[in-house]
Amino acid sequence: MIRSIAILLFLSFWLGGCNLLNPEKETIVLAKIGDKSLFLSEIQPSIPENFEGADSALFVKEQVKKWVEQTLLLQMAELNLSESEKNIEKEIEDYRKSLLIYAYEKAFIAQKLDTLISDNEVANYYEGNLQNFELKDYVVKVLYTKLEKNAPQISYLRTMINNTEEQEVRYQLEDYCRQFATNYMLEDQVWLYFEDLLKEIPIKTYNIDAFLKNNKVVEIEDEQYLYFLVIKDYRLKDSVSPLELEKSRIKSIILNKRKLELTKSMRKDLYQDALNKNLIEYYTP
Repeated sequence: MIRSIAILLFLSFWLGGCNLLNPEKETIVLAKIGDKSLFLSEIQPSIPENFEGADSALFVKEQVKKWVEQTLLLQMAELNLSESEKNIEKEIEDYRKSLLIYAYEKAFIAQKLDTLISDNEVANYYEGNLQNFELKDYVVKVLYTKLEKNAPQISYLRTMINNTEEQEVRYQLEDYCRQFATNYMLEDQVWLYFEDLLKEIPIKTYNIDAFLKNNKVVEIEDEQYLYFLVIKDYRLKDSVSPLELEKSRIKSIILNKRKLELTKSMRKDLYQDALNKNLIEYYTP
């Protein structure tokens, strides 16, 4: 088999920096296997416009390699498959039809789909499908700060941490953290997975349920740092996931339902229109 294969690769194109997009090169053969030839003109349209010099040469080389491998495989298939196994016209036609229908429906959806989803629609879907939003882990809303043990005014920080409901205290706490904290988070409207919180604060507990239920303000220390944690809200594992965590997922679900309904409606209208115009004729066998 190998002796019957003559592969002619024009390495001078990519080694010499030739302009592969030159129209004068359109009849040049890049590779040959038996009576099958690959011409430069077949590859030219697929060369990215921003490719020049070595990039173009490498791209062409890869395309030639791909063509050689594909041609060899096709030859083996022709030699080794039975006539019935090679009779794939129906499969090809079915696949072509599927691709065309998919392309049309995709274009139709892109043109007609309403992608605006209101907060009320998200909330209504959430309330009507609570059983589908079970938490797989604990989540919390927290404030926390991490600072060196020798940081100044620790007692002042403790006072602020215990009064974070007051907006003025929040401003003072943020100012303090900017100056002295190694790390901090004061966005207590954001849900965090408890597992991610453990990456920031060395909480030691064997019962997360009890820890969350029985603690609001926690102070922890290790050899180098002090950690102050305020637990503003939490949800236990296996309970219903908060709406805020599920908004993105719910929007995707709603959009997908709209796509399905739009496609179904389009097909129904198309069929009804064809019936009304007497374009469809049914025959009883």
